Amino acid sequence: MLKLQNPNKDKGIFYDPVNVTIRNKSNTTNITYIGNYIVPKFYQGHKKTAKKVGNLTVDKKVLERAVFANGTAVFRVDMETAVRFKIMAWKTKRHRIVVGADVVVNDQGSKNPPGQKKPKDVKLSQAPMGLKFCGMVGILLNFLVFIFLNF
Repeated sequence: MLKLQNPNKDKGIFYDPVNVTIRNKSNTTNITYIGNYIVPKFYQGHKKTAKKVGNLTVDKKVLERAVFANGTAVFRVDMETAVRFKIMAWKTKRHRIVVGADVVVNDQGSKNPPGQKKPKDVKLSQAPMGLKFCGMVGILLNFLVFIFLNF
């Protein structure tokens, strides 16, 4: 299920078709395409949540190759679309959105650790983890240079 939230209090959102793609990321040298689902275009009112359900037909052999020896697997979920905002009577230009997240699945086929009762949602973001890490390292390096320059 894809859940899209519109927190804007005065802007509606027109979505172009939403393309959701799933890839096997367990093997970092060869990322394998698993499947995708396209949500037809729709309008989402302000302060509303849109829930879109979709199913994928996948090859089980591709899924079996994604599993590590300990039974876990890592999948990459990406979503891309373009949106226009409706403000009162006019619409803005299209803005392209590309977001994604890595999802770790355990040996039971669940993304939840054992003992966790309520499943947590996967939040898609624009910056891949590598870029977030580089940003944190850059901030730390700048901080260290600042400290050494003051001595």
